[in-house]
Amino acid sequence: MNFTIKKFSIKTSTKGFTLVEMLVASGIFAGIVVMAIGALFQAQRLNTRVQQTQIILDGANLSMETIVRDIRYGYYYHCADGFSTTTIQAQEFHRRRSCPLDLTMLNVNSFVGKALIFHPVNMVNDTDRVAYYIEERNGNSRIMKATCEGTDPGDVSKCLWNQSSEQITGDDTYIESLSFFVTGANSSVATDGTNYQGAGAPTGDDIQPIITILVSGRTKPGDGTATVPFHLQFSTVARALDN
Repeated sequence: MNFTIKKFSIKTSTKGFTLVEMLVASGIFAGIVVMAIGALFQAQRLNTRVQQTQIILDGANLSMETIVRDIRYGYYYHCADGFSTTTIQAQEFHRRRSCPLDLTMLNVNSFVGKALIFHPVNMVNDTDRVAYYIEERNGNSRIMKATCEGTDPGDVSKCLWNQSSEQITGDDTYIESLSFFVTGANSSVATDGTNYQGAGAPTGDDIQPIITILVSGRTKPGDGTATVPFHLQFSTVARALDN
C-alpha cells in the first residue's frame, strides 16, 4: 500500500502601500479632521451666541413684565406724546388721558403714546406718579422710570419729579421704539377734575383702562457679535376699578 504525501506551499506577497499612497491617504484624513474640527468650533460659537441672545431677551422680557405688573395695579393713567424731567412740571401729566389704537390712522386727534404716567399702587399720596419712557444716554437707548413724590409748592395738584431716573432695561439692549396705547383712561364722570383729553372739553368713559405696549429694539452682545432685532408686545387691564 503506497501513500503519496503532497506538499502545499503558501504564497506570500511582499507588496504594500507606496509612499505616495500613504501621503494621499494621510492628506485626505487630515482634511476630514480639519473640516470636522472647524464645523465643531462653528457650532460651539453659534451655540454661545444663541445662549447670549436668549439671556439678553430673557432680561428684556423680565424688564417688560416688571413694567406691566406696575401698570396693572396702577390708576390715573396719562398717555403722553413725550416726557422730559426738565419740562415735566409745566405739563398736565397729573390728569388722565387716553391714546387708543387707531389702525386707520385717519383720526387727526389720535397719536402714539411715547410715555405713560400713572399713580402706582405702592405710593401714598394721591398726587404721586411714575413715568415710563425712552431716554438716550451715552450712546445707548433704554427704558427709564421717573418718580414724582410730594407736592409742588406752585400747584398742590401736582407732585415734584425727581431729576434722577431709574434704568429699567439693561445696557445689553438698545431700545429703538416704545409705544403705548391706552383705552378707557378717563373717569366715567366727564366733569371729573382729573379728566383730560387734549383740546376741547374733557370727556368721560365707562371702559376699564386697557394698556398695550409695543417695544422694538436690538441686542448688544458684549463680545462684539452681530446684533439680533426683537419685537415685544404686552397688553394688560387695570386691576383697580375705574371710577
